[in-house]
Amino acid sequence: MSYPQFEELKVWQKAKDLATDTHNAFACCPFESVRDQMQRSSIYLMNNIAKGVERKGSNEFDKFLYVARGYCGELKSTLYLAQELECISGEEREQLNESCITVSKMLAGLIKKIHEPRDSNNDTASHSSAASKPEEKAETK
Repeated sequence: MSYPQFEELKVWQKAKDLATDTHNAFACCPFESVRDQMQRSSIYLMNNIAKGVERKGSNEFDKFLYVARGYCGELKSTLYLAQELECISGEEREQLNESCITVSKMLAGLIKKIHEPRDSNNDTASHSSAASKPEEKAETK
């Protein structure tokens, strides 16, 4: 299976946006441990997508995508604590939570796509569609 550059993946772009939003939302959080955890998790999320693509093998790619999904869960969980500690508002928590859910669904769709059997009669078409469409399916969920 042929993979595009990670920068071309919509899921990586969304994860990068989530990392930027997370850094901005927690820039003034007085609790260093919460701030650092949120910022690191958001960076690890986008970086695991990039690492998976760069490894080029579908078995390794999906492992990194599963790790990235784990970071989505970690971010969502810590958002509740951050709200209770008044690092962020309920509205900020909800916005970041929705972004986490979107990225997680996109990752699930991409994982599913890379496990679909390839069309042996039309290898070229399956390579190009796998490279360009996995995130589009996940976005519609």
